[in-house]
Amino acid sequence: MKAKIVGIEKKRGGEWRLSFAIAAPAGVRRMSFRIKEEKCKELDTLEIGEVLDEERYLLFAVEEEKRAALDKAVQILSMGDNSRRGLYRKLKMRGFTEEGATYAVSTLVKKGYLDEEKMLDRQFAVFAAKKTGMLKIASSLSQKGFSSEMIEEARQRARNAGVYDEEEIKMALAQENPDLTRQEWQKLLKKHGFVS
Repeated sequence: MKAKIVGIEKKRGGEWRLSFAIAAPAGVRRMSFRIKEEKCKELDTLEIGEVLDEERYLLFAVEEEKRAALDKAVQILSMGDNSRRGLYRKLKMRGFTEEGATYAVSTLVKKGYLDEEKMLDRQFAVFAAKKTGMLKIASSLSQKGFSSEMIEEARQRARNAGVYDEEEIKMALAQENPDLTRQEWQKLLKKHGFVS
């Protein structure tokens, strides 16, 4: 992570306003905040256009970075379920520091907003309604950052709760498509993500 200084303004009362453009794989993220002069002796040496590495950037912005990462994490979660790993990866893609991304994810876990087990249980209910097989389920959930062990545990919970049963789904598909040839049936199962 690199943070380019795009604005430095000294305010009355010993405060400074710093603005950064942070380059990230998902685009440039802007960050602007006020800082007390006594917080950092380096303020007088900064120049517009200077590029700071993550460690030096955090000398000025550790709390602001955490707060911004948490705000972005909440926004990401409002758009859909995410695993811890998936949310962390999305924050890093948007240029947040390791410290900021880790803080945001751990805070949301502690507050109960990021509960992977409940997310997976909801996902299996959706997959059952869509008549989706485990090949597609495993692929979709692993792309979201869930481990194969977590997926299998959720599958077992869904099966035990009567929410997801592969054989029942196959029977429902057969009832909806009674006139298929054996070859067409195999294609339909593959399309839905079943082995056969």
